[in-house]
Amino acid sequence: MNGSGHPAFTALTLYRAVAAALEPGANFLLQLRARRGDARERERLGEGIEARPEGCLLWLHGVSVGESLSLLPLLEAIAGLRPDLRLLVTSRTRTSAEILDRRLPEGVLRSYAPLDLPRCVQRFLRHWRPSALVLAESELWPGLISGCHEAGVPVALINARLSERSIRNWFRFRASARMLFGSVSLAEVQDPATAAKLVELGAAPGAVRVSESLKAAGGPLPCDPKEVVSVKQALAGRFAWLAASTHEADEGIVFDAHARIAEAFPDACLVVVPRHPERGGELLRAAEARGWQATRRSSGLPVPTGESVYVADTLGELGLWYRALPVAFLGGSFGGVGGHNPFEPAALGATILHGPDIGNFDRIYEELDLGGGAGPVDDGDSLSRQVLHLLETDGRPVDAARKMADHAARIAAPTAGEAERLARRILGMIDRDVGTPGGVGR
Repeated sequence: MNGSGHPAFTALTLYRAVAAALEPGANFLLQLRARRGDARERERLGEGIEARPEGCLLWLHGVSVGESLSLLPLLEAIAGLRPDLRLLVTSRTRTSAEILDRRLPEGVLRSYAPLDLPRCVQRFLRHWRPSALVLAESELWPGLISGCHEAGVPVALINARLSERSIRNWFRFRASARMLFGSVSLAEVQDPATAAKLVELGAAPGAVRVSESLKAAGGPLPCDPKEVVSVKQALAGRFAWLAASTHEADEGIVFDAHARIAEAFPDACLVVVPRHPERGGELLRAAEARGWQATRRSSGLPVPTGESVYVADTLGELGLWYRALPVAFLGGSFGGVGGHNPFEPAALGATILHGPDIGNFDRIYEELDLGGGAGPVDDGDSLSRQVLHLLETDGRPVDAARKMADHAARIAAPTAGEAERLARRILGMIDRDVGTPGGVGR
């Protein structure tokens, strides 16, 4: 127990002490990686590779691909309302960084987020001097939030969600939770249960609001129209289906389903898009071990003929595959991942199938399933039955598949003006908590 008289208070203090002790080792490893060729690794230490522009700067953060891309409609809304405001987007993974480099609007800055270590956070804040920080979804790092609070940088949570496990952990250290959540200036959450728990954990009731997911407002994924034509021509007349954003736990079930489908259609083609493209070689070997012809898109080779698997291990092409293939199993829905974004296939007319692990999007999946816009599956056998039911022998969708896709498009349609409403609330937070357009620490 420390001087606060409350043992729970030591949780945050202990966290920051351990983080500080780990900092020299992290600094050494990242500097070594930077010297080996990726200078931007130094950004994880809080070092600014790019110069900080003049004026008020808003910092927005999403940990990986989905969270980062959900910020795009918000960025556009903020830029439209405050063209003078400079915008910085950070993420933690290389895949998200590469996609952000392609998709961020002109003039928006991009960096890796600092490690959740005291000096890294302080170094980052000194360089960028943000007027506020916007955190997407469940990226709740204690060092980052407390560091911003100490520096006078207001923090907003958007698309916020807390898993049952996370809630239990926060309640074990309730005093520390009150310190962190009590410092949050606004929180836009995905469901009433999360809103209630945040308030119970210390967030101000007036700061918390249930809102629509920004992922619904992201707009259709981009693609090259010529590639859509090319893929459709390559698969014309074949029984072809899609497994998108897959993880290892999904892929065994997907391959089991494809084996059953191939019994009925010897020339069936499965296009599998791994969530992490660097796993393409692993997927290729797994498909070949099943006796299938397999090809990686990153190799530049076309879709193979005959019973086959096409591993689409390239970045930023989900928009192509959702447009080219009418039936899609959406990965991350087996094995504890929590599911991936159903708004993307729904916006592009794909029929959605998914496993039981959908906690990240449970509210929209519940609406989709009850409204006939998506189909839940339990294993490879039920997945194969669904796919066989939804496609004609030549790969065209049956009427039931088209109706499912239409239902999904209506249910998942974005609420008009949601991004602009949220943008106005964030800008109001900056004006209220900072007061002048020069930014914190100018």
